[in-house]
Amino acid sequence: MMPNFYHYLFALCLFVPPASLAAQSANLLISHEPSFLFIDFPQDAEQQLDSLYLGDQLVIVHHHFLNAASEGDSDYMLNASVSEYPAEYIHSDSSFQLIEGFINSTVSSDIENEVVELLNSTYVFKNRFPGKIFRLKASGDGGQIIRQVYLVDNYLVELEVTSLDWFKVTGTSFLNSFHIDETITNDIDYGFEIIDKASFTVKFPDTPEVRQSFIETDVGVISSRIELLERELKIGNVFFISQEAAYPASKFIEDFSLKKFYDESIEGILKSSNASLIDRKSVTVLGRQGYQIQASLFEGKMSGYYRAVLIGKRLYLAGVLSTSDDINEEIEKFFNSFQLKD
Repeated sequence: MMPNFYHYLFALCLFVPPASLAAQSANLLISHEPSFLFIDFPQDAEQQLDSLYLGDQLVIVHHHFLNAASEGDSDYMLNASVSEYPAEYIHSDSSFQLIEGFINSTVSSDIENEVVELLNSTYVFKNRFPGKIFRLKASGDGGQIIRQVYLVDNYLVELEVTSLDWFKVTGTSFLNSFHIDETITNDIDYGFEIIDKASFTVKFPDTPEVRQSFIETDVGVISSRIELLERELKIGNVFFISQEAAYPASKFIEDFSLKKFYDESIEGILKSSNASLIDRKSVTVLGRQGYQIQASLFEGKMSGYYRAVLIGKRLYLAGVLSTSDDINEEIEKFFNSFQLKD
């Protein structure tokens, strides 16, 4: 990582705490964080307190950060912060429009001031709590930033990975480590479907991480359930992905075209990961016509393989991202295990 980029990141994400807060012990910092939120750093992270005022109410912000450059490794920087807001100001039971604006505000000033460029963003859910993933590009040396923001009750959770090469196993593992105690869930109805249970399955080599997300389109909301698993195999680092996407009925009108639908699906995959298409072919999946593609991602550093099929109003997709062009036996087993649940 270039030194200037780290200077930028500290200006963007880390704030100098007031002297009265800086004097507090690390134990106080930890004790003030909610016990149902979990984030794992690959090594001991520095901790810091910050504060801000909403009217006459004090909000304490707990920062944790790991600057790899200070350890002689210039590959990445990891940040996490947890802020407890007054429940009457913002809460996960607020209207979704209010939550959406609140989460977007965490990056809007940096975008408006051209500190970063927004490449894309995706709504996600953890235990049905709303959040958003932002993929950003820093000004200057062009470092990549992945920022995840969640609202869990009245706690704002922000995670960030920064790197000149944003595909970093350490960074990805850090982002995926965030989880909420399984006994804590959100039962608020935001007016669109959140897919809690999958209606199809593929056999992952291990237990995957689960996310829910949605995209607002001109025909309505597309809700998705996504499962992710990262593994290190002999051929290199591999990511296994499955996705079930529920489309609104308005998508399937009289002039509906399966080819056009698949074209749009493939275009979405390529655009979301800044990938280029290498190969595309029609395949039969569960007795129905589907598609399979190969793509080049992250400037040729990874290969992506995707197989998908539309059944009813749902698109089922299995994907593998690998640092190698080879497909080994474990990857083949993953694709061939594709099946609907009873």
